[in-house]
Amino acid sequence: MNEERIKEIEEEIEKLKEEKDNWSEDDFVDQYDAMLNEQGEVKIGNLSYCPSRVLKEVDPIAYSCGLNDFADAPLTEKQNEIENQITMFESELMELREEAGENTPEVENAPEIEDYIISQGKNYSVGIVGGKFIGEFEDYETACLVIKREMQAHKFFPDVWLEDDHGGLTLITDEDWTT
Repeated sequence: MNEERIKEIEEEIEKLKEEKDNWSEDDFVDQYDAMLNEQGEVKIGNLSYCPSRVLKEVDPIAYSCGLNDFADAPLTEKQNEIENQITMFESELMELREEAGENTPEVENAPEIEDYIISQGKNYSVGIVGGKFIGEFEDYETACLVIKREMQAHKFFPDVWLEDDHGGLTLITDEDWTT
């Protein structure tokens, strides 16, 4: 009985992680672009451009940060909901494994509540363990750059972890940071 429930929970956790990976700020791009474009076209000589396109081309990091802020509340709410469900299932899984006499591995070095996590999925999602979703980025270097900027802005430098597509965590050391 416990073995069947353990398998069910593991499958449910995997589904939730996939759902979390598939839920991104991309769902808000059209809304964000429309909001930027409400300000009217940008004219350069005889040419006119949409403000969203100009910002995206001229300063992609500013565009991405603005999109993150725009999508933050709905994304954070959904991400937190999924994380809470995963945590609930993981707690039940741990209890079932203890009842079954399985040893659960002790984690010597685990993320703290204020640490950053870069999750690998179809893109690189960045968040704080305590629940704030920072954003989703196409490449690792941009994700690291955004974290560095966040740290500098807040003058707070917690650890940064890389979560692989199977949920394994690796502490990112100074040598792993891009320049």
